[in-house]
Amino acid sequence: MRDHPLLGEPVWKYYDQLSATATGINECAAWRLARAMGSPWDTLVRQRSCAGWRPGAGLVGVGSVDPQGKWALRGATPFNVQALCSPAAFFDSLIGQQDRHRGNQRYEAATARLTLIDHGFAFPGGRWRFKESAFLQQRHDDGASALTSDEVALLDDLPSRSVWQELELMLMGEQDASP
Repeated sequence: MRDHPLLGEPVWKYYDQLSATATGINECAAWRLARAMGSPWDTLVRQRSCAGWRPGAGLVGVGSVDPQGKWALRGATPFNVQALCSPAAFFDSLIGQQDRHRGNQRYEAATARLTLIDHGFAFPGGRWRFKESAFLQQRHDDGASALTSDEVALLDDLPSRSVWQELELMLMGEQDASP
């Protein structure tokens, strides 16, 4: 949350997020929800989204912008692996992820390990900005937009779990912290 060395200001401010606190709360809320949901979501979202990842660790999927301004990926991608793409799309829908462009994920092809990163623009609370999830778009493109019976059962069960009340408290506090 410190000043970015190249930007000269905090990243949250550069990207017009509500505050450093709100951005951190979104990260924590996403992790807490994924953990409570269990497999496969608890492995898609790590406690600190980038924990364990370091440059040169055999990762692919670090995004770059092509000449048309669209995100392009180098190497293998998780978007053609339905067992990764569908759960990621479901999670992005559940948290209202607005900024899951193709660069906001890390994929290690050798282990088929996918990590969703950057939840700063999730849980929008009525403040919509980007409205993007590359995984959700891919799931729709694959003709798999309908919820599975397991996803419906999870949605039916979530309000009875303690995480639901935790999220309510966390996210209400975030709204109170807005400038």
